[in-house]
Amino acid sequence: MRGTNLLHPRLQAIAAELLEKCKTAGYAVAITSTLRTAAEQDELYKAGKSKAKGTDYQSGHQWGVAMDFCQNVKGANYPANSRPFWAGVGRLAETLGLRWGGTFKSPDRPHLEIAGLMPNGSTAALKRQYGTPEKFMATWGGADVPSPPPDGGTSPGGGGKGAARRTLSKGASGADVKEMQTLLIKAGIAMPKYGADGAFGTETLNAVKMFQTLKKLAVDGVCGPKTWEQLTVS
Repeated sequence: MRGTNLLHPRLQAIAAELLEKCKTAGYAVAITSTLRTAAEQDELYKAGKSKAKGTDYQSGHQWGVAMDFCQNVKGANYPANSRPFWAGVGRLAETLGLRWGGTFKSPDRPHLEIAGLMPNGSTAALKRQYGTPEKFMATWGGADVPSPPPDGGTSPGGGGKGAARRTLSKGASGADVKEMQTLLIKAGIAMPKYGADGAFGTETLNAVKMFQTLKKLAVDGVCGPKTWEQLTVS
């Protein structure tokens, strides 16, 4: 299964926040299907599991702006009779700017997509503007895209200026988060409630966005290479 790190930067951040909200609300949730190739989408279409053709780029999954979820409970991942679970998670997702598949004419309860990038639930606007998912993804370079450390672990890169650092988004924690928070405060971004506590929460998210705005970076709340670079020279 592909991770959320292959999704659009905005959806990556939303996915992390959604999992946090679900945990607080008592829902055990796992993100399942994320990015799909045209061939993979066509296989689902041929099997009757999707109405979207891969060769026509009709699925939001191909554009990195959609993902699926399930109940993270062994043996009960897709509870057919658990409408409260699907609706509960769907409502939380909607508060974060996602469109929930449970509201479709033909309900697709595990499905979520960025409403603002798929008007009326269609990829038509993306196809008109970019042509292909590859060209759309090429524009993501202006944002800090979260990715796992080279070793697949969670330890920070550490080191001084120019050293490789872990990309941080909401939900992360550790010494590198504390370093980032310290640099934000040093740059004049106030974090009065928690300060440099080593936990990437809402206050830190807002601080990162404020810093990115001031530095004229893509404002996605993710501290990746571009944001780290500006922090270490501030």
